[in-house]
Amino acid sequence: MLQARSLPKSFGLIQPPDTSKLPGNTVMRDSHSAKTAFSCFVDSHPRFEFHAVLWAWSLIRLGSVAAESIFVHTAPGTSPEFIGVMQDFGVNVCASERFHPGHPHCNKIMQTETDFGDHEQVVLCDCDVMAARPLDIDIGSDSVAGRPVDRPNPALQDLIRLYTKAGVSVPASVPVGLPKSREEETLFTNWNGGLYVIRSSELSSLGRSWKKHALSLIEHETENLGAARIHIDQISFGIALCELELPCRHLERSYNVPLHLGPAGDLATDAVTSATIVHHHGNQDSLGFLIPIGDPVIDSSLSRINSALKELLSNRVLSDRNFSAVHASWQGSAESTSAEDLDAAERAFCNPRYTRHTARRLEHLASLRLPLENRSVLELGAGIGQHSQFFLDRDCTVVSVEPRPENCGYLRTSQSAERKPTVLRATADEAVDLLEGKRFQIVYNYGLLYHLKNPVELLVKSAALCTDLYLLETAVSDLQRQESLVYVEDDEDPTNAVDGHCTLLSRTEILEALRQVLPFAYVPRTQPSHEQFLRDWTDGQMRPLNRHRAIFVGSTAPLCSKMFSEEALDVYEAG
Repeated sequence: MLQARSLPKSFGLIQPPDTSKLPGNTVMRDSHSAKTAFSCFVDSHPRFEFHAVLWAWSLIRLGSVAAESIFVHTAPGTSPEFIGVMQDFGVNVCASERFHPGHPHCNKIMQTETDFGDHEQVVLCDCDVMAARPLDIDIGSDSVAGRPVDRPNPALQDLIRLYTKAGVSVPASVPVGLPKSREEETLFTNWNGGLYVIRSSELSSLGRSWKKHALSLIEHETENLGAARIHIDQISFGIALCELELPCRHLERSYNVPLHLGPAGDLATDAVTSATIVHHHGNQDSLGFLIPIGDPVIDSSLSRINSALKELLSNRVLSDRNFSAVHASWQGSAESTSAEDLDAAERAFCNPRYTRHTARRLEHLASLRLPLENRSVLELGAGIGQHSQFFLDRDCTVVSVEPRPENCGYLRTSQSAERKPTVLRATADEAVDLLEGKRFQIVYNYGLLYHLKNPVELLVKSAALCTDLYLLETAVSDLQRQESLVYVEDDEDPTNAVDGHCTLLSRTEILEALRQVLPFAYVPRTQPSHEQFLRDWTDGQMRPLNRHRAIFVGSTAPLCSKMFSEEALDVYEAG
């Protein structure tokens, strides 16, 4: 095991007498609670912008941090929509420059040049951290606090070489936060860059030293460090602490809990007993919610955060233009938009067989003479947007829900500039849960229901969002060997179920499900002019799976038209 030289007592660091208990591992509070600013640097990329929105929201909503104590530093090119969201939150927006074009992780150094007013201490954060509960961080008489790195990045011998080359005293070695073996150690001042707490009076001098050592490492050590060069900011921060001999301490583990490494293992030096601030590293689903990691304590905090995120997303994703743009850009940045992926999506939906099927369904819908113009439409299972355009051409506002990234990528890039739907990359179940309480004049569910594992549940929940018409087209089970049928699809096909599990319902089951929520439910007396839409259901022949389909209309008001029947029909009229 490599041993580092211990620091002299005059250095001011709390040094561990053994590795079983790290001293200074608690946030000690004086009788006076220091006024604290929270700060981050946001580079001009949709990922950082969306993460910073969630960071600020969690501080305000869960961390009990006043908006005026939050500082967001924006790089050139940051979107005006992001700045608009931050201004709406009431936080401080500080225009800033990047530290170095080739080392974006070092941008956080630029925050040390900011005047934080009467705040006594500053918490410098990565954008991808979130508060889970009220924060009361006070490092007392110390100057700086942080968490040791969770993994030995870079290796201990490299750190010792770099500290020695910089001409500073090498601090004691300590176990990393989540060691894979008992030999994994790092230096006491090698901290996770997700969160640093700095006494304001030390910020300027620390910033100058930090900047000096970062530039030196960039100039002389970038190639030597290899993949570890992304840690130059944290390495130079630790060297600066040693150069200035600043009194510092380790924070409790709960103040920087990583999600990307999974649950804490048996070798963790101090087990997680709570999660006050999580470092999620993009461990999110397609809507932005944090994904549980399988640790009951941590997942409890994630549940609290996700409840606050649902409040934010539900209230703003459709009604707040700036927030909607930031969220859409973040989703779009993670979608498949390569030429190969877009071509695959187009081939799946635009082949002659599929195109004909789509055309026959839409011409039949138009023939029903329903009020379909100037409506608000929620479209579930949008695919690549072929049906979206039907409503856009009728001056409707459309929210298109589609879970597959390649389909969403095509949908976002193929629509005309004049008329575009709002695209939510989510499953229908996720979208309906998110939009609970919202209302749309039309809920459009064509070609999706039979791709779902729990179709009745989705049907009932989505119908509750409808104020006028629920338009449904699906394959049905009537001429199969049982009323409902469970089966599996190839989930690699962009037109199939995302999880492969499907359930067919009968026409009667569908009408009953619609009537659980809506006063009226009908079937049209006509069918589309396509062989999958049978006109005679009395012939008794068993049909190939998914090759006989029907259309339904749910309504909040009676449809006074002879074109509709309240019961499933044995024989349909010619379309």
